Amino acid sequence: IFFQVQFHDWYNQDSDSINLFRANIIRSLKDEFKDRFFGGMWFKNRVDTQYEDCITNVDTNYESYIDFINNAAIVISTNGFGGSIPWKLVEYMELGCCIVSERNDHLFRVPLDKNIISFYQTEDECVQLCNDLLDDNNVINKKKISSAEYYSRCLDPSVIMKQIILNSSQLA
Repeated sequence: IFFQVQFHDWYNQDSDSINLFRANIIRSLKDEFKDRFFGGMWFKNRVDTQYEDCITNVDTNYESYIDFINNAAIVISTNGFGGSIPWKLVEYMELGCCIVSERNDHLFRVPLDKNIISFYQTEDECVQLCNDLLDDNNVINKKKISSAEYYSRCLDPSVIMKQIILNSSQLA
């Protein structure tokens, strides 16, 4: 299981609540999965003492990050600021990952379903979904295929541009 996020030291209500939620996810995953969990929180500047137990065990350089994503049975995603769709979620789909993601109120143009992504709202739900998935490699593999197919069909920039061009020519 892989989940790695950056600590945001903006010291406002949004960054404080996101950091705390992500830290609680990390703590829950570490407690439940021990050495089967990789990642944590990385810090650009100083380490905030309330998150010292969440420091990542994975090198933050891009090559290491991608290696861990590609080798993970499951990757975890949380929402971005303002509840936005995180860029990481799209990246995970492009790489064909089995994704456990915080439920997001924003919609993709083509709705996501449980065959593509497993959604949670709490730390406990996240852990339970991971446990359920780890019990069935077939489901993990199907979700990996489904997420890559969804990306290719609905999110790949060339596909989106083709749809925009076709739609605009029909309006003319």
